Amino acid sequence: MRGLTKFLFYLRSLFSRRKLDAQMTEEIKLHLEMEMEAKVTAGMTPEEARYSALREFGNIANIQEKTRDERGWVWLEKIWLDVRHAARVLRKSPGFSVTAILTVSIGIGACTALFTIINGVLLRPLPFDQPDRVVMITETRSGNVETQVSPAVYLDWVKQTSVFEGLAILSGRSYNSRLPGPGEKIRAQCVTANYFSVLGVQAFLGRTFRSDEEVEGRNRVVVLSYSFWQSHFGGRDDVLNETLQLDDEAYTIVGVMPDKNLVWNPRIFTPRISFTEDREDYGSHNFVCIGRLKPGVSLDVAQHELDVVSSRIAQTHPETNRDRGAHLVPLLSSLVGNVRVQLLTLLGAVGFLLLIAGTNVAGLMLTRASSRAHEIAVRIALGAGQGRIVRQILCESLLIAVMGGVLGTMMAYGSLGPLVRFAGHHVPRTDQIQLDGSVLAASIGLVLLTGLCAGLLAAVQSMRENMIEPLRNVTIGRFSGRRRQRARTVLVIFEIALTLTLLTGAGLLTRSLLSLQRADQGFSSKNVYIAQFDLGGGLKYNAPEKISTFARDAIARVSALPGVDSAALTTGQPMIGFEGLLFEVVGAPEVPVASMPVTFDSAVTPDYFKVMGIPLMQGRGFNAQEVAGAPRAVIISEELARRHFPAVDPIGQRIRIMTMANKPDVPREIVGVVGDVNPSGPQSEIIPQVYEPLAQRPQSTLALVVRVKNSALGLPVAVSNAIHGIDPNLPFPNVRSYEVNMANAWARQQFSLVIFAFFSGAALLLAGVGIYGTTAYSVEQRTREIGIRMALGARPASVLRLVLGFGINIAWGGLFFGGFCSLVLGRILRSLLFNISPADPVTLLITAAFLAIVTLFASWLPARRAAKVDPVIALRAE
Repeated sequence: MRGLTKFLFYLRSLFSRRKLDAQMTEEIKLHLEMEMEAKVTAGMTPEEARYSALREFGNIANIQEKTRDERGWVWLEKIWLDVRHAARVLRKSPGFSVTAILTVSIGIGACTALFTIINGVLLRPLPFDQPDRVVMITETRSGNVETQVSPAVYLDWVKQTSVFEGLAILSGRSYNSRLPGPGEKIRAQCVTANYFSVLGVQAFLGRTFRSDEEVEGRNRVVVLSYSFWQSHFGGRDDVLNETLQLDDEAYTIVGVMPDKNLVWNPRIFTPRISFTEDREDYGSHNFVCIGRLKPGVSLDVAQHELDVVSSRIAQTHPETNRDRGAHLVPLLSSLVGNVRVQLLTLLGAVGFLLLIAGTNVAGLMLTRASSRAHEIAVRIALGAGQGRIVRQILCESLLIAVMGGVLGTMMAYGSLGPLVRFAGHHVPRTDQIQLDGSVLAASIGLVLLTGLCAGLLAAVQSMRENMIEPLRNVTIGRFSGRRRQRARTVLVIFEIALTLTLLTGAGLLTRSLLSLQRADQGFSSKNVYIAQFDLGGGLKYNAPEKISTFARDAIARVSALPGVDSAALTTGQPMIGFEGLLFEVVGAPEVPVASMPVTFDSAVTPDYFKVMGIPLMQGRGFNAQEVAGAPRAVIISEELARRHFPAVDPIGQRIRIMTMANKPDVPREIVGVVGDVNPSGPQSEIIPQVYEPLAQRPQSTLALVVRVKNSALGLPVAVSNAIHGIDPNLPFPNVRSYEVNMANAWARQQFSLVIFAFFSGAALLLAGVGIYGTTAYSVEQRTREIGIRMALGARPASVLRLVLGFGINIAWGGLFFGGFCSLVLGRILRSLLFNISPADPVTLLITAAFLAIVTLFASWLPARRAAKVDPVIALRAE
């Protein structure tokens, strides 16, 4: 109660003092004039008399201030007065204020938006119990990490390791659902019963799988994801024990998972059948393995034990596991490993943008301090200490930073939606991207750091100036120390260097993307459309002849559509995926399975090479005689022919392809050689490829490829109707242009390019504003000099060259230092570049020339104005 009374008394005295101060204003002015007259009479110059009178009055004011400090609560009054004064000053200079606030908002907004993405993707822990203990385990071959694990190795890990609470495996597949209406393709995960306990999650509704459900006949149970439950069952609590038709089989719903991203985020989960029949299968690498470490077990200890077990497996099964090992990483690292460098690089680019914005604000604050030199000198002469002046300047810069931070955070929040949608195709965990307390705390820190740095630089420069000169030159805005001018120039050089670095990064990514698009893919994607579908594992297509019949009908119906040139079916596609299998050349020296070469295998119909534009180099293509029961035939790629038939004609030679379990299959005769195809785009290594007739190796997962003549208007609907006409229970296939797949393959580079281009454009705009402001202020300070030059006969062209020379000198300094920074950034971007050197001189020269043009234009505007100065007006300005 006593504190409240004291505070109310303080507020009352505060308002009373304000009234008293207003009444004393005229008395103070009169007192100063009398003192100045007396000192001039005593022999002082007017400037010295003014400064001395102000200093004496300031000493009196300091004594009064100390007396008031003893009353307490004065610190609150000082802060409040500083804030009010800063707001009043900014309100009186709307141009300066708006420019500074927008500049800060651009930097803070960009930083906040990208940090929100990085926080959600890289920093936010997985939504599991103790997620740091969940790891992914992969097999290695000759030291190279592979993502897939064989069932026999998994069973050996389970039996021979002691560092894990549990190990689980999973594999992806799709089902054709039999919901009311058209069929639907549902993405699923087949998991072991302990999968959910290894992750550390429990069912939101019902239960997860039991170990006795990993048996054929008892595995017809399904667990729904939260999103699938909401979209297909309306979130009903009575969904348990209902049936869901998957591939003509009835599955009982036993549980619903919580609303979390369970790593790969499938629509449904089904149990994986026990590995009883796979205990000796060391060759099929088809499963993803995860584990949960026991408490207190480190990654190094677990890796060491896996190395010991892998060595033991290699000794007991040298034919299949001689060069194989194991690799263990945290699950989060395995999920985001492909984008970590990309996102951190982009964060560095945003940091550059924030530095440019802060530099611009610091330059504006320096200019502002120069124009207020007379005011600051008067306040110091009145007794204001340097700390008070610094506090006032900091208060102004912090107020600018706070308003810019609020606006920037709002901009970041508004841009998150488009950014997430754009990044969703190639950035994992986008569902975790959201503004939260950590992001807001980081934004507040950036705001304070930006305001403090910009304000301190202006305050330090202001305190280093001679305070008598501004009092002699009473015309506000006509005084500027050389140090302050040098500081502004250094800041602009720094801006240009950072801007050139960002522009060079955007240029390198642009040229890399153009190289990707122009690179020879080995096939033609123009006017080609693709539709993927799965016939499912039900009874309708459980025999090879049934799949062959469907394939013939599908090609016949689609080929008859208007505008279709040709159509084909395949099981593997470039940019989408191939099946990797081991093979051996018949008649060559035998090698163990572990040392066999790998080939990408796909089954195709005869017109596949025509549709995809893959050239036939030797031999012939497939024909109608390659059917089930006929001698097996294959077509190989040039790369396979070069590697394994360097000195002989491959036509007529035979190869033996291993089955999925790495068991020898019947030999195939090579009937043709076709051109090489990049399996995952130009950046991928060319892998030997084998093509088989679909009639001799039918599979239920197929892709329909269609080449159109000219216009594809209405083709997607027509193709979907044609496939649906063969089997109304099949889901409608998603027909899209093949060039969409190409764009997805380049999505990583496109994402980085768009972000870099946006930040580079913003940086270029800020740098242009900084250059213009510095040059314009330099012209303003040299108005008298320019007037004298023109009065003595200088032509406008010479004045134009004089001012432009100042801008060119600044540009040279920024381009010189920016060149070194660009070389460093190029090395950082190396992993994102294709067929472009990180130190590409063409890109550096083009971006430097473009930035130089912008610099000249920003300098030309004030130079043109200076060349039109009237000498009489310029001389009168002083």
